[in-house]
Amino acid sequence: MKPNLATCMLCPRLCRTACPVATGSAREAAVPTIIATAVREWRSGRLTRADAVQAVTLCTDCGACQEICHIDEPLPANLRALRAELLPAPQVEPLLA
Repeated sequence: MKPNLATCMLCPRLCRTACPVATGSAREAAVPTIIATAVREWRSGRLTRADAVQAVTLCTDCGACQEICHIDEPLPANLRALRAELLPAPQVEPLLA
């Protein structure tokens, strides 16, 4: 099941001030609303996969947006699912005895 970010795309970005990446970097691209929009654009074929990966990896999964979200959207969980969808699991070498 794909994460639903439609609500975040329409939100007036009240979580912007809570996001340490958005405030620390002064990058509007790090705001959850913009990340959600980038994912929608990728799914519709208007944005490259590389750009979508760049958007979802801006999130550090700190949960600050979840704490301030006035509509109780599970944004951190949604972004984790999107990262799993967009990024392959790393190959792990077995430990040698």
